[in-house]
Amino acid sequence: VGWFMFGLYSLNEARQGVVHLINKARQGVVHLINKARQGVVHLINKARQGVVHLINKARQGVVHLINKARQGVVHLVNKAWQGVVHLINKARRGVVHLINKTRQGVVHLINKARQGVVHFINKA
Repeated sequence: VGWFMFGLYSLNEARQGVVHLINKARQGVVHLINKARQGVVHLINKARQGVVHLINKARQGVVHLINKARQGVVHLVNKAWQGVVHLINKARRGVVHLINKTRQGVVHLINKARQGVVHFINKA
């Protein structure tokens, strides 16, 4: 390769031109690589944000379900407790009723016994 292939340019000038083109090409490649890296990093960041968003949404959903389940359990416990209290109250009323009935019966028997004693005394 000689000066005749580049017209007025010398071999050194031609080499400098080629080196210049190679350097420019390298810069262009480096620039493209950097841009590609930025794009990949951007996509990774976006993907991470999306994953974090989904995780947060899932957590909110789980917390919501747990809260709903807790409310349901509390509701069932409250309902069960109301039922137990209701049964206890009913049992107490029944016991009080039986006690009252027994007392009436005892009083009735005592009165009957007194009447009998009185009747017996009166007859004597």
